[in-house]
Amino acid sequence: MGLCGVGMAVGLTVSVLAANPVDSGTVAEGGVPVAKIGESVICCPKDDVRFDGWASIDVGGEVDAWLWDLDGDGEIDTTCAGGELRTIAPEKPGSYNVFLYVRDNEKNLSAPDTSTLHVLSGPPRVEMGSDTTVK
Repeated sequence: MGLCGVGMAVGLTVSVLAANPVDSGTVAEGGVPVAKIGESVICCPKDDVRFDGWASIDVGGEVDAWLWDLDGDGEIDTTCAGGELRTIAPEKPGSYNVFLYVRDNEKNLSAPDTSTLHVLSGPPRVEMGSDTTVK
């Protein structure tokens, strides 16, 4: 992974499941599944960005599916058992919300965890000015 060829590593933790979350279970409260995506991420177009939902938990059972809305349109893009990892390569600059829901073995659905993917229009630019001496 890189930041437009600059060599800075970026990553994001998220998990996804392909089904409408409202149809996939009941939003749970009081200790049943909790979705955890991680921090927001900055990248350039076509950079691979990894989302990791490994920190999602279910106190009373186990997480058996990760439901991902990777483009923030309100629709689940992918559903995976054992699918806490997802990698995408965004095409266009902009800021996008990414949502993760998790479903447990009793079909309880978590509330979403949200992260923001910031896709830059190009590589970062550094200007040092005319004095480049080191003292």
